[in-house]
Amino acid sequence: MRLFPCKQTGCQNTVEKRGGHCDVHRANNDRTRDTVRKLYNDPRWRSGVQPRLIAENGLCQRLVNGKRCINLAMLVHHRNSPRERPDLMFAVYDENGISNLICLCRDCHPSSEGTPTWREGVDFTRTEFEIHI
Repeated sequence: MRLFPCKQTGCQNTVEKRGGHCDVHRANNDRTRDTVRKLYNDPRWRSGVQPRLIAENGLCQRLVNGKRCINLAMLVHHRNSPRERPDLMFAVYDENGISNLICLCRDCHPSSEGTPTWREGVDFTRTEFEIHI
């Protein structure tokens, strides 16, 4: 059987699965400690907010040169990153009434987390419904 190094930086232990953690680090690693990852795995997100927003919206909300993308929405983007504003993880709108959750296609989804500089009506269309969790 081939063994691989533990994914934890500096650990000399080996594991059977490539990219895995050893017994010492499996329960306490960056991925399991990541509070934002836990929020994305929360049933309120996975079974509530995300699928309902995509079902309600249908199309990508991104505006490019004043024209709306016509691709199907595949995921929900946070204008305010949950890493910086975890209080807005499940909030459709921020405290100023501006859309925080935006349905996007894969092509329009930015690689960076959060896009606080995006402007409603210029960079994306307004999310026009409310979800109560």
